[in-house]
Amino acid sequence: MSSGEPRRPSEPVGRPLSFYLTLGFFAVGVGLFLMILLTLSGFGGGPHAAATSARADDPLDEARETLDHSPDVGACRAALQKVNVGLSREDVPRARLLDPKDRELLQKDFNLSDDELAEVGAENYTLLDGYHLDGAFLLHDAATHALEPEEVGGDLPAPAPLERASAAFAWVMREVRLAEPTVLGLTPPQFVLRRGSGTPLERALVYLDLLDQLGTAGDATEPKEGQAESPPPLLGCLVFCRDKPADAPRLWACGVVLHGGPDVYLFDPRLGLPLPGANGKGVATLAAVTKDASLLKQLDMDAAHPYDVTAEQARTAELQLVCSLSSLSPRMAHLQKKLLPPVRVSLSHDVSGELQVLKNAAAKTDGVAPPVKVWAEGAGVLRRFLPPDEGGADKEWSKESPQHFPLRMLVGFTNPKDTTQVQMQRIQLLRYQLAPWDVMPPQFRDMEKFPYNVGLGLRVRDGFLAPFAHMMLDPQSPRDRMLRGEFDKAATDLVGMSARMRLHLDQRAEAGTSGELEKEVDVWVDKARHAYADQLRAQEKGSPGAAATANREVEAIWKEATPVVTLLEGASAVPGLADATYLLGLCKHEKAEQSQTRLELLARSLGDKAKQSDRMKDARQDARTAWMDALGWWKKYGDDHPEESPQRPSSSPGRAGAVRQMQARAQAMLGDKKAAAATYEDLTEPMAPLEKVAALYRARRVKP
Repeated sequence: MSSGEPRRPSEPVGRPLSFYLTLGFFAVGVGLFLMILLTLSGFGGGPHAAATSARADDPLDEARETLDHSPDVGACRAALQKVNVGLSREDVPRARLLDPKDRELLQKDFNLSDDELAEVGAENYTLLDGYHLDGAFLLHDAATHALEPEEVGGDLPAPAPLERASAAFAWVMREVRLAEPTVLGLTPPQFVLRRGSGTPLERALVYLDLLDQLGTAGDATEPKEGQAESPPPLLGCLVFCRDKPADAPRLWACGVVLHGGPDVYLFDPRLGLPLPGANGKGVATLAAVTKDASLLKQLDMDAAHPYDVTAEQARTAELQLVCSLSSLSPRMAHLQKKLLPPVRVSLSHDVSGELQVLKNAAAKTDGVAPPVKVWAEGAGVLRRFLPPDEGGADKEWSKESPQHFPLRMLVGFTNPKDTTQVQMQRIQLLRYQLAPWDVMPPQFRDMEKFPYNVGLGLRVRDGFLAPFAHMMLDPQSPRDRMLRGEFDKAATDLVGMSARMRLHLDQRAEAGTSGELEKEVDVWVDKARHAYADQLRAQEKGSPGAAATANREVEAIWKEATPVVTLLEGASAVPGLADATYLLGLCKHEKAEQSQTRLELLARSLGDKAKQSDRMKDARQDARTAWMDALGWWKKYGDDHPEESPQRPSSSPGRAGAVRQMQARAQAMLGDKKAAAATYEDLTEPMAPLEKVAALYRARRVKP
């Protein structure tokens, strides 16, 4: 899936399968013939053969092969284990160790604990590194396959760096809907991206990680031996500001510096827009907005919808560099530059060099140069999220309730008056939050009959959760394929899921609506409870024979569970269809964005010849067809799934507003500017205040 090549090879088309089989057999035959000749001539044995065998067993090559084909977190960990094995060999160079000066700087700048410092300084690759690698490869795939057409770098010119930064920001804003904070706290970028929603800060962190991979996928070049590090092509940072000089800083925007500066371009993840330059054109810079107060006033729509940062507040800006623990480690820079090539992926940060780039850019800002530092809190985001057995340090939920989570906060998971508080890993709760528990049949919310973590209750809830968790989080799931740019494969999977969910609805309808199915479920539950009670008693006695018998009884009970399965699948089908329809719409929308980019780059490439070009006509028609396809799916979603309102928020927060914004974008790209403006101006709740500002700004820009 991920590779050192900037693009996937095109799939063979136009020839029958037998042609390729014949060609393959011919190639194998030629290879065997040449091997025999080499052996007979004396070149096939001895030291050369031993070297070939050693290379075949090279753990570093095996690690590269693993990452080249399936870079999910399991594969990343397996690859790093192979790298650790390779490092035990004398001919494989090891990363340098942290020296006392390094440790002093890390403790000073990032305020690392002893445990965090030990993680950064570890010689071998760790469990936490596997997750770091997983996130990097996910965003590397997005950068190389989802953001731009496959022809970029071939017969299409590459976008300019600022165009790339703008397209990447727009992609993150589409893929991560704006949402309120959850009890999970600050969630790491790869989990935010797979979940599909996040706070402004979480959106910002996804964007900054994507910029790292865009630099690797674009025109970044490694410095020669002995040369200093070259500035990153796209260096991102968080930009904070203060309402008043004495106030605490608050998140304002993401800053982007191109090829070392001198400008800091501003992208607001709260607004979901780049800050507009003069007359609404281009992207504003920090220097420009501090000098010209009218730039930010462009976003003041009316008295009810103002933009919340003024030029005066912009002059209090602070630039803060974000680095994760793993990216600070010398072993990760060693992996990126020495061990993984030609698999090109950004894994490390040159903190001192990147801070200098930001300081140079800050010095160009009129007035007082904004302070530049690292965002110390960001280093431990991933480690704090994961449990200890996954390489993390997730040991408490909040200051108010250490290590305990009230189950009633998962609305519908249990009855509203349930006071149960449980220890639960954040990564486990992330999965639970994906399911619309409020539509689960109410008889399954009785925690005495259906305890959440054992026996009957665990199996029922896991069965209800499974399709939602798989759709969004699992490797090779529709969401995973989408993010990696495999839109057609994702769409095929989603169509199949939708068909199964419609079948579940039909089966539920055939079971009747007068309570007969619920009565059958109650009868089954009584039998199941007795079977699970027998199983528990057998386990307590420690008799293997009795336990085996009890286990068989439980499985036999589940073979009679058709009423339960019908009830649960029927309940989950409606929100499941909404999820599948939304993701299908998003697949089609991303394909349309790619088609639009292809059209614009082709026009740039052809220049004056574009008007007479048949290829241009085909590209224009392809883009129009793609936008019509996307618009059709957004209309279908709005017609079939009007599930989000202030009275009944969706289990996927922010989705209704996001659908309207993308529908309006499709209308605008199809030339229906009046309809697009009207759709943008639909501020139906729930929407955050700055989401409304952004929608009204887009409406004003698109009006004929």
